[in-house]
Amino acid sequence: MPHPNIAASCSPSCLLLAVAVTFFSATASISHGAAHHARRVPAPPAACVARERDALLAFKQRVTARDPASAISSWRRGEAAADCCQWDGVECDSRTGRVIGLDLANREFDGRTGVLDDQVSLVGDISRSLLSLEHLSDLQLGWNFLEGRTGRLPDFLGSFKRLESLGLTGIPFSGTVPPKLAK
Repeated sequence: MPHPNIAASCSPSCLLLAVAVTFFSATASISHGAAHHARRVPAPPAACVARERDALLAFKQRVTARDPASAISSWRRGEAAADCCQWDGVECDSRTGRVIGLDLANREFDGRTGVLDDQVSLVGDISRSLLSLEHLSDLQLGWNFLEGRTGRLPDFLGSFKRLESLGLTGIPFSGTVPPKLAK
């Protein structure tokens, strides 16, 4: 609304012009503020990298059909499940879509009895395909039967360049720890 002194000394057309200027400057201010605010909305998280999705699916193939706790049941091909960053147990960098964490530790394990039950565990082996997860810093696979046919701890686990945390507790490996892994 125009200032009262303007309203008293202005003709009707002058008054209309003052109201219009006030209205349009307020509208411009609001739309500028909204546009400024809209630029600050963060970008949606990046979807996973296709090569890393394929590596996770290759890992899944090395695990037998049993997935009693549904730890990897969300890992599927197809358009609806294409973003591996949305899969259970998978953590991705929100900016790059790179897999940085994989947590498939058995949550069904009953630590009180100390007995590992293959009815509630993943069974199979740890696939080399995981090496394609070049940004992986946290790998948790404990309390599963992932020792494979040899029962030995895979040498390639020492080849991850960014791995900071490796959880293999309770996997019934035999033999010695590979020198590469001792780094």
